[in-house]
Amino acid sequence: MADGVKKFDSAAHIDAAKKAWLERQEVYKKMYYRKSKYPPMSIEPFPHERQRLPFQMTTEDRALRQQWLRDQALTPREPRYVPELTPRNFFRRFFGTPWDAITKVSTPAVVSLH
Repeated sequence: MADGVKKFDSAAHIDAAKKAWLERQEVYKKMYYRKSKYPPMSIEPFPHERQRLPFQMTTEDRALRQQWLRDQALTPREPRYVPELTPRNFFRRFFGTPWDAITKVSTPAVVSLH
C-alpha cells in the first residue's frame, strides 16, 4: 500500500454507524415521549384505518367509534379561558394593559358583526 492510505476498518465503521443510529433513536424517543417514561396513550377505539376495514369491525365497534367521534366535538362554551390559570409576569401585565383595554372595547363590536 501507498504511504498515507489507511486500510478500511469495517468494524469501526459499523460501530460509528450504530452509535449514530442509537443517538437518533434517543432523540426521537425524547421528542415522542415528551419527558414521560411511557409512550403517549391513545384512547381512540380503532385509531388506524387498517383496523376500521369493513370486514373487521362489528356493529358494536362501529357504534363505539361513532360515539367517540361525537364526543370529540366541542360545545359552544369550549375552550374556556380562565385567567387565573394563565398568570402573567409584571412586565407582560404592565405593557399589555393598553392592548387589553383596546381588546375589551373592540371585542363586543367584532362579535356583533358575525
